Amino acid sequence: MDDHTVFHWRDIQDHVRFGREFPVDGATAFFEWLATVDTDAITESVTEATHRKVVRGVARNIPYPVYNSLYPVYGSLKKRI
Repeated sequence: MDDHTVFHWRDIQDHVRFGREFPVDGATAFFEWLATVDTDAITESVTEATHRKVVRGVARNIPYPVYNSLYPVYGSLKKRI
């Protein structure tokens, strides 16, 4: 992953407030999973093709309401980078 992508994932990890309810079904499970992701391990070994596979794999496994909420943000960021 490039530095910008890593920064955004780490920023989300750092700012999730656990112990609260989220307004989107499946968001709690997603953020609990995100808390366990080791971005350092991913950045050291991921190639661009693998990065795309990881993003697609995550997108397929995110509960639909969470995906539906996050996809417009992802699309907007992707256009800017």
